[in-house]
Amino acid sequence: MATQKPIENGGEQSASDCMHLLAELDRLRAFLHARCMHPDYEYETTDGPRKAFDERPPNGEGWERNTEEGRNGWERFDYHEEAYWRRRKANKNQGEDND
Repeated sequence: MATQKPIENGGEQSASDCMHLLAELDRLRAFLHARCMHPDYEYETTDGPRKAFDERPPNGEGWERNTEEGRNGWERFDYHEEAYWRRRKANKNQGEDND
């Protein structure tokens, strides 16, 4: 069983502790998006001919470029290019934000 570090400053977190935690969360989100594993998102790949690729998002609304995957959201190969996309999954509980 792991021991917990006591909270200093009378139980209050310092601003630098909070900033460190937010930075860690951003790194975790980037890691999950780069591997298309974030549980709140769905992922798609579109492709087309090399240097003539029309970078349209997949069908449907809400798609954004998954800039964590590939080279800033796309990849060029010998004969084709791929663009990587993500969007939030449809939320069954529309009033909640699951970030």
